[in-house]
Amino acid sequence: MAVAEVLAFETHDPIDEAFAVVIDALRNQPPRELLARSGRYQNQLLALDAEVVADHIAAGAGDRETETLTGRGTTRTKREAKKLANRARAVNENPQLGTDLATGTLTPDSLDAIADIAEKSDGAAAHDQELIEEVKAAPPDRAAVITRDWLDDHTTPDEHEGRYLRQRRLRSVTRYPTRTGLAAICAEGDREHIDEIWNALTAESKRLYQTDGGRNLPPNKHPRTRDQRLFDALHTATTGTSTVATGAGDNDET
Repeated sequence: MAVAEVLAFETHDPIDEAFAVVIDALRNQPPRELLARSGRYQNQLLALDAEVVADHIAAGAGDRETETLTGRGTTRTKREAKKLANRARAVNENPQLGTDLATGTLTPDSLDAIADIAEKSDGAAAHDQELIEEVKAAPPDRAAVITRDWLDDHTTPDEHEGRYLRQRRLRSVTRYPTRTGLAAICAEGDREHIDEIWNALTAESKRLYQTDGGRNLPPNKHPRTRDQRLFDALHTATTGTSTVATGAGDNDET
């Protein structure tokens, strides 16, 4: 059933009906134009969400009230609710960030990177225009690296030690189902140990790449992708047993 049909079936609310009209209009657009418009509209809705929660925070709402508003555990997962709350705090510190998201000059991932570091710097990152401009100019997948480097440059040795101890205290591993129906494990901890774990996994992944044929084998003949090799490397590291390669890969990344 199409999105517009679902909306028409579930409610006669005027806003939902107007949204259904927009969805129908989008369906008549060429795919590239449809996706471009959809991305812009989604950014505007995300910015609206952040601004509404930011207003709630500015009015004096505490963490518990904010979590209730963001729908933690109901309409959103814990992770999604935390992400929205962090965005809202950053927008509360600097409303221009919400405008930048709505206009597309800042992507959701880039805003999340700034918001994450703003939380760790008592809001300072949200006001550093030089940092914000650097994040805007960079690809979204570089935003987290740029903001982490900024935090390192603005953290004293004592603060580094305190942050490390806090991260060590909060280290954890959780298991949860994904929206795709897969099972997942998430490990969280201090950056140093996460780096060690990641480096070990990537080294084992590269070994598996060579075992599978390396560059002597055409990319479409590789039995597993890079992501699959990383998963198999994790399985080997935690269980001590090797995973047999299955399926077909589609790249030759090492």
